[in-house]
Amino acid sequence: MKNLKILLLPFIMIFSITGKAQEDAGENRTLIHVLSYNILHGATTNRDNDLDVVARAILKANPHIAALQELDYRTNRAAKLDVTAEIAKRTNMVSIFAKAVDWDGGEYGQALLSKYTFLKTRKVDLPTHKGNEPRIAI
Repeated sequence: MKNLKILLLPFIMIFSITGKAQEDAGENRTLIHVLSYNILHGATTNRDNDLDVVARAILKANPHIAALQELDYRTNRAAKLDVTAEIAKRTNMVSIFAKAVDWDGGEYGQALLSKYTFLKTRKVDLPTHKGNEPRIAI
C-alpha cells in the first residue's frame, strides 16, 4: 500500500497543477493526450507478434505521448528486433526505450513514444521487493 501511495503522489500533484493551470489559462489551454498501453511484448490476442496491430491501436487513439510497457529489445522471442523502433516507425513517432531487465538474449522494459522531440529523458529505478521483477519509469 505504501508503494501505491508513492506511485500515485506524482500523478495527484500533476493533476492538481494541471487543473489549476487550465483554470488560470481559460481559453488558452493545451490538452495533451496520453496513452498507457501494455503491449505484452507485441503479442496480440491471437498470441502472434503482429506489430502492425499494436501500431494501429496507437494510431487510432491518436495520443501525443504513448507510454508502452513490456517491450522487447533484440530478444530471441522478438526475432532480435528493436520493437520500440519498429512501432515508432509504423506510428511516425519519436521513441525512447529503457531496460528493466536482461531477457532472452536481449532486454525487456518500457518505452515512450511522442509526436514531439524529447529534450531530456532519464530512467528511474522504482522500489521493489527482493526477488521481484525490477520496476522502472521513464
